[in-house]
Amino acid sequence: MKKEELYKQKPFLVGGSLSVLVFGVFAYFLSVGEVCNWAGVCETKWQYLQNASPNEIGDTLAGFAGTLAFIWIVVTVWLQAEELQEQRKEFIKMADAQREQAEIMDVQKDIFLKEQKQREEIEAKEELESLKQRLFRQLEVFGETPLRWNWSGDEGSCELGIECREHDREERIDMFCLRLHQAQGYFLPAETSFQLNFLRKPVVPRSASFIASTLQQIKKVLPNLSQAQQIRAQDLGLDFAADDWSALLKQSDIWDEEQ
Repeated sequence: MKKEELYKQKPFLVGGSLSVLVFGVFAYFLSVGEVCNWAGVCETKWQYLQNASPNEIGDTLAGFAGTLAFIWIVVTVWLQAEELQEQRKEFIKMADAQREQAEIMDVQKDIFLKEQKQREEIEAKEELESLKQRLFRQLEVFGETPLRWNWSGDEGSCELGIECREHDREERIDMFCLRLHQAQGYFLPAETSFQLNFLRKPVVPRSASFIASTLQQIKKVLPNLSQAQQIRAQDLGLDFAADDWSALLKQSDIWDEEQ
């Protein structure tokens, strides 16, 4: 027998047993109980009931039926209570299952977001490597005609140059960003450059706009890199290179207008 049917048996068994007991008690009193009239003649209740009026028979059966009805009303309420309890248990199980499913979905969501972030980091790394290779080629111009500034000041003649003669890609980019940041520190803000007495100023290289575009693309890629890759890019100076280069190009008084 199924487990969910077991609880239904107990109320029916109790109700059936009480009904049989009521039948037995009723039959016992009918067969054993006596009724005596005014003349002292006695007879069993069953004999008396056989000769009784319809009203008396109806009253007797009504009491018997009322007892049975009360028993089965109690059984019905009992069954409903058992069913409600089972439904409550099912609801609790459903709530637990939904909670577990929600937890599983949260875990799957975290895994998906983590995998998506890893894919984005890999794509950003590959894009950065491509942009660094392009920048490496663009910086070859500084190996042929490096940028040099000469000026005189209180401490005498000073010189600053940006040249990239390194053959290694990382070293060339690192040196370019370092020299670029130094130049930015010397010539910016604009009030500083106006106070310098330039003896020599370089011409804006023809590849300046291409280098600026590459540096801007690198700047956009950096936030999508992994933390380790971002630290490596910062060590190379790529996080400030785009702003430094753009600021120097806008400083017209540090460039020679002759082409």
